Amino acid sequence: MALFMVRRLAEDGKFSTKFKNHRAKILRFAFNGRPHRLRYKDLDEYELENEQPILKGAIFVCNQFIHAHCTQALVKEDRNWAGLYTNSDFEKRKWIYFVPILEIVKILEMAVEDFPSSVTWRYDPVAEDWLSETD
Repeated sequence: MALFMVRRLAEDGKFSTKFKNHRAKILRFAFNGRPHRLRYKDLDEYELENEQPILKGAIFVCNQFIHAHCTQALVKEDRNWAGLYTNSDFEKRKWIYFVPILEIVKILEMAVEDFPSSVTWRYDPVAEDWLSETD
């Protein structure tokens, strides 16, 4: 729910350029082309032995959870969460992403602490709406 609100505020232009330019450090794993279950989603559908570190924007990360096809927690030996595996319905036949819990916390903290110092509005006749631009 919190990540949905972050995306909604971002769409409304409530964050500065710093937030918009933030890139989360996450991992992705390729789809292996062999879905073995029709209803329940399982990590066996992905090549977890071949991790690829990537950088993705905060809104991309939010969207993976908002439109989640599969979400599964990775719990460490001390029973604390290391992060979450997730992917959106759009990405399910391409990748699953591992988002460390610290990246989720960082996105939420940035959203709470981020206030643009200036906002400019301009009317877009094609969209027939006002668009906001922040510093």
